[in-house]
Amino acid sequence: MPLHTGWESADRRGVSAESVCLGAIDVSGTPPLWGVFEASGSVVEYGTAPAHRGAGGAEMAEFLAALAKSVADRCQERGRRLSALGVAAPGRVDQAAGAVDFTAAHQVGWLTTPVRETLIEAAGVPASVVSEWHARVLAEQDYGQARGCSDFVLVWLGSVVGGGVVSGGKALLGAHAVSGALGHFPCYPDGNRCSCGRLGCLEAYANAKALVGFTQGRYRTAEDVVRGAQAGEHTALSAVKRQAGALGWAMAALVRVLDPELFVLAGPLAERNEVLLREVEAELALRLAPPDARNLRVRASKLGDRAALWGAAAAAARLSGKWKDAHHRSPGRRARSGAASLH
Repeated sequence: MPLHTGWESADRRGVSAESVCLGAIDVSGTPPLWGVFEASGSVVEYGTAPAHRGAGGAEMAEFLAALAKSVADRCQERGRRLSALGVAAPGRVDQAAGAVDFTAAHQVGWLTTPVRETLIEAAGVPASVVSEWHARVLAEQDYGQARGCSDFVLVWLGSVVGGGVVSGGKALLGAHAVSGALGHFPCYPDGNRCSCGRLGCLEAYANAKALVGFTQGRYRTAEDVVRGAQAGEHTALSAVKRQAGALGWAMAALVRVLDPELFVLAGPLAERNEVLLREVEAELALRLAPPDARNLRVRASKLGDRAALWGAAAAAARLSGKWKDAHHRSPGRRARSGAASLH
């Protein structure tokens, strides 16, 4: 799986010529993403890879091995040494086994893929495997709105609702690695049916399908609803307010349990959506007494669709022992002017 674009040199882009680098791979979505980062956490180069062929464990392992080796070879070709590799995987990850132990039906091949072992053998370096949600949390903690924040909750809004929790500076995984599964947070008893089959889950009120449903056919897509709300259209505004109402209930309950200082709203329905941000803040003000809401902030993520990739890099940095929190920067800095492609 060769890389066809040139490495952006240090003297042209201001990237220091460190001899050690970190590799990151995000296979939680399509297309897969890869990246090379400095040991300090700054991005050097990133791009896309062709989607894997076949759904079985053997095909998955072969694809991962080829991608990991390509990233390692790329570093070597440019006079650098890969010190660690991080991967954001779909579904739930068994940290001890370094493998996916639960995922969606169309991704069942991951369940028989020894992800971490495959990466270590292919790249010859330590490897860390994290779920896409864990990766997104690490990305916000190191590069995003939660930098310098020790207690925060990530709420991701798109076709599904997900997220994660950081408490005392550490991401909480829980006894079964399902901490932060906010989409199935019970919001309304006997409410709308969720995709999981249960009633009243947050996802049934806050995901893209729910947002469109609130408009009773007036809008075709969730993106249309968001644009309509920003333009002040009544039906779209009402839909976003209903979405914010459900989020307010769930987030207020999380404040009582976790006492975070920050909520980060991420995903395509949250980023650059000032209307939702404003309505969620209003809901929290309504549902929380002043002591509970003291210094509580709500911010929209700015990391976009590469958040899981940056989170994989953060996982690799922790594993390599090269993590330097003071040097972490927004991923927009020190990046290539254009993403590369793996073919």
